[in-house]
Amino acid sequence: MKSLHGGSDHFVFEAVITYTRNGEKSRFDGIDLITIRDGLVVSKNSYMVKAE
Repeated sequence: MKSLHGGSDHFVFEAVITYTRNGEKSRFDGIDLITIRDGLVVSKNSYMVKAE
């Protein structure tokens, strides 16, 4: 986990994902945006981009 930010009706989780496949290392930066209403999760959107 890189960071976690939130408010009364949402929070944002930021992460860095790294892995090795066939000897090649890769990295992705991503966020999850979670919206809350009446104490329940009403939406979760994930966004990722391959880091250079």
